[in-house]
Amino acid sequence: MTAWRMELGLSVATLALSLVAVYRWGGMQHQPPQAATVSAAPTTEAATSAALLSEAALAAMEQNPFRLSRAPSDVAFVPRRIAMATPSGPPAFRGLLVLKGIVGGPPWHAVIDGLPGQPPGTMVSAGSTFEKLVIRTISRDTVVVQAPDTVWRLTLMKGTQ
Repeated sequence: MTAWRMELGLSVATLALSLVAVYRWGGMQHQPPQAATVSAAPTTEAATSAALLSEAALAAMEQNPFRLSRAPSDVAFVPRRIAMATPSGPPAFRGLLVLKGIVGGPPWHAVIDGLPGQPPGTMVSAGSTFEKLVIRTISRDTVVVQAPDTVWRLTLMKGTQ
C-alpha cells in the first residue's frame, strides 16, 4: 500500500466520523439548566453527657481498632528512649569552599578559602585532611575535595585580562 492511498483512507475515515459526530450533536435536545434547590441540613441533637463519653471511651479501649491481635503491645512506647537511641554526630560540613589559586607544577598545591577550622587562604596539597574533608587530587585547574557524603570539584575561574 502506498503512502497516498493510506492518506486517502485516513482522510475518508476522518470525514465519515466527523459527519457522524455532527449528526449526533444536532439530534441532541438542549434543555436549560434547572435551578438547584437547597434544603436545610437535618438537625441532630448531640448528647454530650459525661456518661455517654465515658461509655464511648470504654468501648474504644475494648475494641482497640489499631491492633490485629486486639491485645495491648508488649513493648511500651517511650519517645525519649527513641531520641536517646539515635546518637547525633557532628553536623556535616556545608560551608562554601572557594578555590583562590593553584601554585607550582607537579606536585600541585592549592589555595582554598572556607576550610573548617582554617584561616582564609590555606595552602593545601593532595591528601591533606581538614576535619572530615579530604583533598583528593589537585591538577592544573581543578581540586577534588571529598566529604563523607559528597564530592566537590573546585575549578579556577578564568578572569578577564
